Amino acid sequence: MFVIEVIPLAALPHNVPQLLSYFWNTPLEKGSVVEISIGKRKEMAAVVSSSPIEQNKSILKKSEFQLKKLSKIVSPEPKISDVQFKIALWLSRTYYAPLGLCLKTAAKSLKTKVENIQVAENKNIKSLLLIAPPGKTIKIASQYIKDAQGQALIVVPDKTILEHFTYELRLKFDSDKLILGTRKTLFSQFKNLRLIIVEDPLNEAYKSDMTPKYNTPDLAQEVARLYGARLIFISSAIGVKNYYRTKSGEYELRNEDKNSRPEIKTINMINEIRTDNPDILSKDLKESILKVLDKEKQALIFSPRKGFTSLLICQNCSLSIRCPNCSAPLKVHKSSELVLKCHRCPHIQQFPKFCPNCNSYKLKTAGPAGTQKIYDRVRDFLDRNNVKVPVLAMDLDIAKNETEESEIIEEIKKPKPSILIATQSIFSYRYQLNFALIGTINTDSLITFPDYDIEEKSFYQLKKLLDFGPEKLILQTYNPDNEVLKNFTSNNYEQFYDKDLSIRESFGYPPFSKLIKLTHRDLDQKKAFAAARTLVEKLRMALIQLKNNTIIVSDSTPGLIERERGLYNYHIILKSLNKETPRDILKFVPLGWSVDVDPKSLL
Repeated sequence: MFVIEVIPLAALPHNVPQLLSYFWNTPLEKGSVVEISIGKRKEMAAVVSSSPIEQNKSILKKSEFQLKKLSKIVSPEPKISDVQFKIALWLSRTYYAPLGLCLKTAAKSLKTKVENIQVAENKNIKSLLLIAPPGKTIKIASQYIKDAQGQALIVVPDKTILEHFTYELRLKFDSDKLILGTRKTLFSQFKNLRLIIVEDPLNEAYKSDMTPKYNTPDLAQEVARLYGARLIFISSAIGVKNYYRTKSGEYELRNEDKNSRPEIKTINMINEIRTDNPDILSKDLKESILKVLDKEKQALIFSPRKGFTSLLICQNCSLSIRCPNCSAPLKVHKSSELVLKCHRCPHIQQFPKFCPNCNSYKLKTAGPAGTQKIYDRVRDFLDRNNVKVPVLAMDLDIAKNETEESEIIEEIKKPKPSILIATQSIFSYRYQLNFALIGTINTDSLITFPDYDIEEKSFYQLKKLLDFGPEKLILQTYNPDNEVLKNFTSNNYEQFYDKDLSIRESFGYPPFSKLIKLTHRDLDQKKAFAAARTLVEKLRMALIQLKNNTIIVSDSTPGLIERERGLYNYHIILKSLNKETPRDILKFVPLGWSVDVDPKSLL
């Protein structure tokens, strides 16, 4: 008889052991898969070790539980490699996630047989941050892949970019030499991995929304370390954290972006109003659109907002029509007629004829224009100038599936003058499309969220607009003195990053700390508030008892959207000044709370 130690491939609470013991009549190899019983339910589990029961008699006598027999053997052959076990342990420790769930994520597929893995000697090779425009990325990546003494892996943020990389590289390199995929590909079993390339590392799609809530560039760094592979980040923008790492010598920086910058013009929309042009299109943008179309070229109108407008307001009582399930204003959308939609939940309702508060008929759409309103305005402008060209709009509401999105992209690829109005979803096609003119309608909408890194995100999105190779970029704003816009137009990214780093260091934000967002949701607002307030006091008391002065616990605050899908949200932010995940503190967080290490947003 043998004692078999296993890790259940399921989410177990942090306050219970993650490693369980069972018995079987024969030994099992590490990485083999079994079925176990936990209470009344059956779960898959990965074998960690086997040892004769005679060696464990003294321990078993002292234990207060009875050893159970495994339910059955699912696979006697190992399906999980040592590297995958190590990745799971890293995920669990870094993101404070259940070990079993991390192993289930890392194992990826239990159908793959574990083969011999060649791990290179870890020579502490510096990660390379390579700044390159889309036009050079494939060529540069090809050279590094060719030079790699083993397998190469390219990780991209979405399927659209994956299809492009596959089309460009698959004829040059077979599947044994080059593996292509999205973030989950990092969990694959590699025979001889020597190079990892992460394309566009600042992309928010690299942050997992499901537990374990890992950040792909950090995971890639750990996978590269385990395999002894070189890690290269290819991006059109550096980013604050990566800029800090290059300054500290942790990353090597190489700039291959030698392209000349286009003409970048900032338009003060307040001056447009003063000169009797209250339109959402500035005079300069209108003139530029006509010139581009006259030259048989294409234009992109970039809008950070989808829908028609952001708000519906009563002019009599000032009521903003809100979602019944969320504490967020309903957005105005236009299909065959105007409707109101919530962007936080599936709620949709007819456009009201009267105010629900005062019964007034004086209802007015307000707020920044979305893609649908911009489309109407551009179409009207072209009609008045007797210009007949295709005008297309693309956001998640208009292109509801891949087929509709592909039809829009194929139309815009045709060599004829046209205009595309799009949101951030257009960035997935920056390898395939070029626009002679790009205009941003609501540039201020990129910068108005009260988050600590919103300026960096705005700078990054503006930089990605240049990936489309425009001859001219027009930024419409009501605040032309904004530091992000001034540094972007002058191409002074060093000054921008240095100032942002100085501010972050003063307030203890990354890269000078690690942030953990704790979130509690409840149908009852008072219960949500009380639970959050109680936990703040509990955590601060624990820090005093542990004499820990490296953790800062914020007060509890409601989310930016306090009520979402009927649930009230309250947040607590932990700052770990030693940049470690404070597991000794997080163990005091009750069940039912969400723990997000390195969150996308603090709001």
